Amino acid sequence: MPGTPTERTLKRLENGSRLERLAEDLLYREGYHVDPTGTRGTDGGRDSILTRDDDTGILHCSISQSWEQKVKNDAESAADRPESFEFFIFGTTQNPAATKRDRVEEELREEYGWKATILDFERLRNRLVGNPRNHDLAKEHLDTDPGRAHVDISESVLQDLREQYEAIQDAEEREANRLVESLVADIFEKTIPDVNVRKSQFFGSTGVYEFILTNNSSRYPWRGMGEFVFADCKWRHQSVGVDSLRSMIRKAESIHPECSGCVIFSKEGVTDRGEQLIRWEFAQGTYVLVFDEADLREILEEGYTDEVLEQIADSMWL
Repeated sequence: MPGTPTERTLKRLENGSRLERLAEDLLYREGYHVDPTGTRGTDGGRDSILTRDDDTGILHCSISQSWEQKVKNDAESAADRPESFEFFIFGTTQNPAATKRDRVEEELREEYGWKATILDFERLRNRLVGNPRNHDLAKEHLDTDPGRAHVDISESVLQDLREQYEAIQDAEEREANRLVESLVADIFEKTIPDVNVRKSQFFGSTGVYEFILTNNSSRYPWRGMGEFVFADCKWRHQSVGVDSLRSMIRKAESIHPECSGCVIFSKEGVTDRGEQLIRWEFAQGTYVLVFDEADLREILEEGYTDEVLEQIADSMWL
């Protein structure tokens, strides 16, 4: 599994057109003139004519897992074109062994007389992550920031969190509520730098846990929330609505004058009207985040809590 948000997003590109645009911009940075042409394939890929110095080539991109057959098919199609090419570049999100990649490049050179380059996952990653000059392209095409430090959560911590989540599935309602609070508190405590759980309280009649986070983080989305953040856990088959959100915002304001943030875990997320209120409150300087069970599972899969919450903040606040 790729180890950074940039690598993860690159590996999971959902259509060839995004890969095509990324590859075109990278190649432009390397001195190629790019002229998009041709028709799109079933995965969104499209060929582009490339020129550099006095040489002409062609770019094909695909996210197909059957990359080796695809590159051979695309090379055959390129050879049938009326243009004469000196080089052939194929972009793919697959990550073959270097020896296999080099062998396919050599086979294409021998068959067609081209200089063949396979821009696979490793080469794309190295260009995006290893070259600070290209970090803006990762932000533009992948919505990630390779220059931003990410937190590596140990596999043992993640496994413990996953086991806690599994225990919730088999627990009775009251016990599940307690286990959810413990899990969410551990996620804040163990996976987010400079954020800690201060205290918690369980309201048995409503199945709700509330706790206070001390916030010393300067990272988005935590900056601006204040020194203390009010947090809630709701393990109920009901989305958080406007009335509940307003109640929690009032509680946050009563905790401390510098508390201007709420982070809420709600099994079923938030209603549409609730999202409208969150956006309005953000414009007034109150920061509210709601993450649901699907978001929780994503956190447990990868361990990138800040990145998940950042995406939620972008969708709810902006």
